[in-house]
Amino acid sequence: MACLRDLFRLAVAGLCLWPVALVAQPLPDPAGYISRVSGEALVTSRGITSELLPGQAVIEGMTLHSGPGGGLAVIFEDGTVMSFGPDSELHLERYRFTPAIGAFALEARFERGTLSIESGAITRLDPDAINLRTPDARVRVRAGHALLKVSR
Repeated sequence: MACLRDLFRLAVAGLCLWPVALVAQPLPDPAGYISRVSGEALVTSRGITSELLPGQAVIEGMTLHSGPGGGLAVIFEDGTVMSFGPDSELHLERYRFTPAIGAFALEARFERGTLSIESGAITRLDPDAINLRTPDARVRVRAGHALLKVSR
């Protein structure tokens, strides 16, 4: 009888922990890091919004927001730098920088605000790697520096 009771308790504990195991998936490798934050700057990831801090990792799927008086800058693994002005929002959809296998991509959706992007090694290795979408257009940054402003 005690053995059945222990087996039942083990089964109940397993069923309780199973949803936690589904949610607690490992995070992907960082695409880059927050290098500067001024004023209000937030990040939304996996349905949770929190304040951005310098040094914080940036991963695929994150949405970066700057408030009315805010701004932020991101340095990606390849040296690409993105700086955001006030009231900006960018969703990082995909980032790949793996020179050993020739995998290069920086794909993002820029919804609003101002963005300065200085390309790094990614565009030297693949000129078509950076692809930014806005509500009205698609922008490819092949090399150098680009400035974008999206009003909504």
